[in-house]
Amino acid sequence: ISEFHAKGVLTATTDIEKAVRESEISFICVGTPSQANGKLDLAGIKHVCEQIGAVLKTKDTFHIVATRSTILPGTSADVITPALEAASGKKVGVDFGVATNPEFLREGTAIKDFLNPPMTVFGVSEGRSEAMMRDLYSWVPAELFAVPIYAAEMVKYACNSFHALKVAFANEIGTLCKNAG
Repeated sequence: ISEFHAKGVLTATTDIEKAVRESEISFICVGTPSQANGKLDLAGIKHVCEQIGAVLKTKDTFHIVATRSTILPGTSADVITPALEAASGKKVGVDFGVATNPEFLREGTAIKDFLNPPMTVFGVSEGRSEAMMRDLYSWVPAELFAVPIYAAEMVKYACNSFHALKVAFANEIGTLCKNAG
């Protein structure tokens, strides 16, 4: 981090206006904790979309808003796009793009997983966003999959469900083995 910061390649800011104005893609990476009823709490995502949308209102160049957070299929269409359009007064696919770019990172090996992913998936709203996302990930050694947004959201949810299933299965086998001595 220090090396890339010194080179001017990596910067950090808490100024959302500066961050959006001086970039082509904004990544939403906020928590989506479970509520008491089991549903995901999307308040953080909606709040960030409203902040980004307020800056997009006066930005003249095309900008992509890409979600990395775990979200249910349909969230981009039902929550993210409406929040961005309402705050910006602009139209997705015309004035800005929406994408979902799920992460597949494991604790303890996140940097290795990011640099050498088994695949990179991104769902995009239209062709200009796809071209920009492909350019962003042109260095990735794995295959890139550009799919409709809903499909990318579903891929992430399916992968999370499959990993949870493997843990539950291992726990059940462990219980059987323990009981069998």
